[in-house]
Amino acid sequence: MSTLIYIPAGLQTPELEILIAKVQNSIDAGENTIVATCAGGKGYACSFNIYSSRGICSGCKSRTREGLALLKGKWIHVTTPATIEPRLNRIKGYRHLSQLQAACTITITSCSWNVSPT
Repeated sequence: MSTLIYIPAGLQTPELEILIAKVQNSIDAGENTIVATCAGGKGYACSFNIYSSRGICSGCKSRTREGLALLKGKWIHVTTPATIEPRLNRIKGYRHLSQLQAACTITITSCSWNVSPT
């Protein structure tokens, strides 16, 4: 069985540790474990770092890396897309929610893995 665990950006204690423990439990159970994290970087904003501050991003990614370094066993790491289209930063000018939703479609093209059926 395959398990995908997403570790959101900006988690604080104890949420990060709880998710790291869930990942380790999945690895220990022999599951094909996939961990998805934020790619971060220049121009990459999230709910924790809405202004894309390099210091906040660096600290967040560092905490996540330190937590993932504690894992023992085999697992796969994937990240959210590192490139977000600039047009997503401009909300002004949308008169209807449907226009904003259409502009916010993001396609992940940089990761793939095989998942066996259960």
